[in-house]
Amino acid sequence: MGPNFTHLKTPIYQLFIDDVNVTRCITRYLEGIKMLIKKLKECPILSRLPIVVNTMGFPKSLGWNIVIFTIKLIRPSIILQIMSSKKKNNYDDILSAEVVNKQECSWTFCDETFIDWNRPCEHDFCMIYSEAEIARKNEFNIEPYQIRELLMLSYLSSIVHNKNDSIQCNTELSFNINEVVPYMASFSSLCIIPQRLFGIPASHALNVINGNIVALCGIDLTKESPEKSIDISNLQVLTQRSPLCTCYGFGIIRGIDMERQEVFIITPLPISIMQYVNCLVGCMPVPPTLLKLHQGAPYVGGNATLPTSREPRRGYFRMRYQNKNKSSKSE
Repeated sequence: MGPNFTHLKTPIYQLFIDDVNVTRCITRYLEGIKMLIKKLKECPILSRLPIVVNTMGFPKSLGWNIVIFTIKLIRPSIILQIMSSKKKNNYDDILSAEVVNKQECSWTFCDETFIDWNRPCEHDFCMIYSEAEIARKNEFNIEPYQIRELLMLSYLSSIVHNKNDSIQCNTELSFNINEVVPYMASFSSLCIIPQRLFGIPASHALNVINGNIVALCGIDLTKESPEKSIDISNLQVLTQRSPLCTCYGFGIIRGIDMERQEVFIITPLPISIMQYVNCLVGCMPVPPTLLKLHQGAPYVGGNATLPTSREPRRGYFRMRYQNKNKSSKSE
């Protein structure tokens, strides 16, 4: 019970789609759903268990089309639709089998090879009203981006007290993330998939990910891919649309040595999992709480006596504005 950042669990399998806003990567989101279903059916243990699919709270605009496609892909046996007292939080219609089967395919990228749209759904439908919308006096007013930062902080906190891998940890427990010994990976063993949304040039890929959070993924580099790639200092950078990657976790790019062609990564992942990582995907800023190691210091470092680590002076001049009307009357 409680917020999810208080009890994180390692997923059995996860994909990285590179964006929080699904409307900017609808194709990749639907492809990810299809891949997860395939992995689920291939697992002899999970395929025999009841699976609960929790959809997003995205009822308006493209949210209706996304949930219809999700239902068509998953083919659930039961749908439980939770209704809100606020109309803006509800879909425009119910998600019964009759309503879903009447919907027409509105996206051209989903052909017969992607989804069998004409196959009718036969799920049972239940609808209940939410009992969790009562306003509480002590409820925290946290924005979605702040919740994501708390999640990442909770995940990265395992870096300084990882008990599963003795190689990753120092002999003495460190409470400073900068004191943790990082992993080292050569350029020749990695490829980079920059953040697709901003169209980052391949020549700037290393500069962008340095000091930021990346997804630690695995991709089959032996397969011949029609996607365009650029080699920079023995580092392969995929500049166009690339396939979805298996995501093992996240880490911070601690530094890049261009002379030795090495990347330094700090992550809570053990070395037994890091051996499968050969792809750095995306780029997310480090939460500000983790960056500010000293009060008022805008830079990351362990020595607060340096001039660049001191709290900046915020001086200002007080300007007095005269009333033009009064000055004109006095004249």
